[in-house]
Parts: sequence; structure tokens; C-alpha cells
Amino acid sequence: MTKFNFQGRSYTPPSDASQLEMRFSRGTDIEYPVPPSLIVTSRPGWKNGKSAELISDVLWKESQPINKQASILFHQAQIADAELHESSWDSIPAKDCKSGTGWGTPTSEDDATESLWTNTVPTDPPPSSAPWDDSAQPKQNNTAALWGQPPAKDRAYSGPWFRVDTIGEKWQINDHRIPPLWAEPSNALAFSFEGGVYLPDKVPELWFRFVSGIAPHPIQPKDSSRSVRWQQVYKRDLSSAFPWGEGRYQRIKDHYHRVSYGGEIEPEPTEPNPEPPALDNKECYLLMNTVNAVRLPDDEPLELLDISIELDIDSFSWQLSATVANRAVLAMIEPDANGTKDVKVTINGWEWVFMVTRYNAERTFNRERYRIAGESRTRLLSAPYAPLRSKTEINAISAVQAAEAELTNTGFTLNWDSDEAWATPDWILPGGLFSYVEQTPMQVIARIATTAGAVVIPAPDVDALLVQPRYKISSWNWLEDTTPIDHAIPESMVLSMSVEWRPEPAYNAVYVSGINEGVAVEVQRSGSAGDQPAPDIIEEWLTTTDVNTERGRNVLGEGGNQALITLELPLTVKGQEPGLVLPGQLVEVLEDSKPWVGLCLSTSVSTSGSGAGRVVQSLSIERHY
Repeated sequence: MTKFNFQGRSYTPPSDASQLEMRFSRGTDIEYPVPPSLIVTSRPGWKNGKSAELISDVLWKESQPINKQASILFHQAQIADAELHESSWDSIPAKDCKSGTGWGTPTSEDDATESLWTNTVPTDPPPSSAPWDDSAQPKQNNTAALWGQPPAKDRAYSGPWFRVDTIGEKWQINDHRIPPLWAEPSNALAFSFEGGVYLPDKVPELWFRFVSGIAPHPIQPKDSSRSVRWQQVYKRDLSSAFPWGEGRYQRIKDHYHRVSYGGEIEPEPTEPNPEPPALDNKECYLLMNTVNAVRLPDDEPLELLDISIELDIDSFSWQLSATVANRAVLAMIEPDANGTKDVKVTINGWEWVFMVTRYNAERTFNRERYRIAGESRTRLLSAPYAPLRSKTEINAISAVQAAEAELTNTGFTLNWDSDEAWATPDWILPGGLFSYVEQTPMQVIARIATTAGAVVIPAPDVDALLVQPRYKISSWNWLEDTTPIDHAIPESMVLSMSVEWRPEPAYNAVYVSGINEGVAVEVQRSGSAGDQPAPDIIEEWLTTTDVNTERGRNVLGEGGNQALITLELPLTVKGQEPGLVLPGQLVEVLEDSKPWVGLCLSTSVSTSGSGAGRVVQSLSIERHY
């Protein structure tokens, strides 16, 4: 049971029973009894409602239709009310419209109102001078800005600029001092500086000036008479040679040996060349590399880095890739609206001329990188520089004449001496047979050369093309003593070598024929059974026995067991062996164990940049076994 303890004065209830208020203060804590245990088994009070409650309406359901007619209390004001009220910030009364602008032109005396801040009195127009322009003259009163141009008398001052003295005597500072104005007499005046005020003995003014000056003089370059000379190594080093001389000169007499192309004929027996003495590999080679790059035609020097020059036997143009030192160098050689620019690269006396066809620029924070790509000028004979043409020759024409006609008015020359030993023969194309549609000059020349089993080699530094057989000597005759060798490479000069075994089918016969005109020739390797025929070759321009036989000989020379050997060696100066090895040339590698001969398929020359850096020549050589 809970007891109530009422304290304080007595309570007088109000007259209105609804205002009755009772407050109870608790003297002690109320102790609540423990609920009976039967409550534990009761179900939760928030169980699911009965289905009867599902029909109860929501208390905030939609209002009755009678409320839809209620009007909004803040509807638009009536027109009558708008006329009875005026805005407190309405337009300025009309009587104020006659006020003039405060800083405009002064009004006449008849004006109704004058501005309190009108223009100044006419006696004040000249602007007052700035306190720091005491030297201004009256003629400067019209200057708009108070701190205008300095007085004219200040403009005459200039710095003592002299021309550089390059031929005068050496200047010494002690020899060019201003002589002192005071000459010490016998009774010299003695000065005693002790902090007191100086009082001269005589009344006239006495001035003392203690100075030590240096007379103005032009500068003199101290090192102008010295220079550093850079040149090639002395010619006395050129006298060094192998004891047996240059090998190719021992075999060049074999070029006069001619073979009829009516069929595969073995050369007549000749006296074998004398055996060269034992190979004397040097322990070291002294090379002085020089790399120069200039822009043509004005020979403006260029700074190129990471230069790479390459050519393979199936390409008709040399390729150039280089890094440009900076943006200024790129601006000198990048292509523009006038076309491409030409550059000349000289490495150890070997020259290449390229037209810059592409460039790449990459700029990031604190880093710029520019690269150019170029090709030899033979690229002008192909698309997009040369137009596509169609032609049909109604008269009979030789292959050499047809190729030279494609170079008419281009400035390029064709080197195709069909009378030279081991050269690609010339042949006649009947009238109406030489025909093509939508071809560039280079495409036509390449097709003529391919028909005869030849390749087109571009000159590196002049506008010229060379047509020669892919295999000047059949691959099975490379080790013969009568085989002319273009370059000899001692093993000690090889920087690195890698070998890739790459065998091909060993064909010993092939059928070569024209289509509408010409002849059909069965070309068979001499001394073989002819039982391994290659796929037949049937083309329109194969019209004579000579050219069909030459085409078949080059096809048979491609087969057999062979390897692709990559050699890296220095690029010697022009005139020294091995020099620059071109694709299509035969190379003899003079190994201690057994010399071998291969055909150069590609040439690549790389250097770190202009100046005197490392130069490496990389050769891909096809060796037959």
C-alpha cells in the first residue's frame, strides 16, 4: 500500500472545477511488487491483429467533398485595392527631373539647379606636379600622367659599351689606373684622423677627394688565340694491312668469266687462285668514329641522337630513325606545307640522304622527346609522292628500256649493265605485251626486276637504282675458288654472332613459262636428277629463254639446308675493308676453323648520336650448307 504525505498550507480549490490541479510529492521510494509468474506465459502484446481490424479506416483519409469549395485566403488582390495604395519607393517626383549630373558640364546661370561639385575654376587646369618630379620642365605640363616621362636631360645617359678587343695588348689593371692628383712635396701635409672636426689653416675652400678608379676598357678574350684541332687519324695508320692483302682484289679477275644463259653451264676450268697465307687475326683494332648530320641544301648542322639506318634486300628505300635533341632542331626538319625536308647523315665517310617523312613528339612535365623517321629519296617513286599511271606499249621494247622510261623526268638513273658478268640479262617484250594499269614507277620497275629473279637496290646518297640478280652466284657454287667475293670479314672483328637454323625445300628443277607469248623452259640444276620440282612459274612477261633460265636459277638457289646468321661488327671508314656491306653482296667470314661464304640479306647501322660515338654495323647473312 502507498501512503501519501501532504505537507504545506491547505489547498483552496478554484471556483472553476476544470482548473483543479493537484501535486503530490513522494517522501519515500515506491516499492513495486514483483509481477506474478503467470505474466511470463502471456503472449506478446504486438501479435498480428485480427481480421476484423483490416476494415478500419485511416484517420487521415481524404476530406469530404464539401471542403473542395474552400477558397484560398491569399488570392489575387482586387484591382480597386491596388489603386488605393502606393509603394513607399515609388518613382521620383517629376520636379526632381531637372537636376543635373553632379560632375557634368557646368550649367548656365539660368538653370534651376546647380551641382555642388561642378568643374574647377578655369585658373586651376594645369595639374600639380608630383613631389618626386622636381626636374620636370614647364613643357611637361601637358603630360597626362603625373609620373610621366622623365626629363629629356636624363635620356642622354647610357652604359659604357665597347666592342670586344681581340687584337690589342693584354690589359693589366695596375697599368690603367687614373694617376693621383696629389704629388707629395718635400713638406708634405700630414693628416691625423682622430675623430675631431677638421679646420684648415687658410680661409679659402679646400676640397679633398680620395679616389682610386679604373679607366673604362673593352673586354679581351684571354683564350682567343688558342684552338683545338679535331681530325682523322694520321695517314700513317692506313698503311696497316693484312699480310695477304684484300681478298676481293685477288678474285676480281673472275668477273671477266662469262656464261651463256641458254642453260646452266659450268664455267671452264681455270687455274685455282693461290692459297692465302694463314689468317692473322689482330688482338685489337683502332677506330675513330665520326658522325655528322646536316640539313640540305644549306648544310645546317643538326644534333641527332640514337641514329639507326637500315635496308633489306626486298626494300627499295633506306630507312632512318633518330631522336631529335630539342624542339628547335625538330622545327628545322619537320615536314610542313612546302613538303618534306632532306637531311644528310655521314658516318665514317659513308653518306646517306633521307627525306623526313614522319615525326613524333611527346611532351610531359619536365620532359620532352622527339623522334623522326625518314626514307631515301627513292621513296619519291612510289605512292603518295608519285602519281598512278596506266600504259600499254604497242611496239616491242626491251626490259631495260621499259624500266628507264619509268624514270623519265624524275631525276633518277638506272644502273643495269646486262653485259657485265653475273648480271641480270636484258630481254625483249613484244608489242602490246608490256602493259599495266594504275601503277607507280617503282611498282613497274620492281615487277620487271622480279620477273627476271632480280632485286632493286637503292643508292644511299644519290638518286639512283641498281638492278642485280638476287643470287649473283648460285648458292651451291659459293665455296668455289672462282666465286667473286665482295667483302671479307676477319673473325677477330666480329663483335657478336647468332645463328638461326632455317632449312628450305631442296628443289632441283622448275618449270618457267610465259602466258600468251614467249617460251617455256624446264630449268634443272646441273648434276642433279631433277626429281624435286619447285612450283611452276607462269607470268606474262617471261618471253625469252635467257630470262626464263635466270628466273629459274634464282628460284633453285633459295632452297636447301641453310641458316640465318646475324653478325655485329664495326663500320670501318670508307676505303678500308670490310666497310659498308650492302644487301645482295657476298660476304666471306674468315674463321680460324673454316671460312664460309654467305649472302647479305639486310644491313643496319646504329650509333648513339652526332660526334664521336660507338658505331655498330649489323648484318643478316644467309649461309647455305
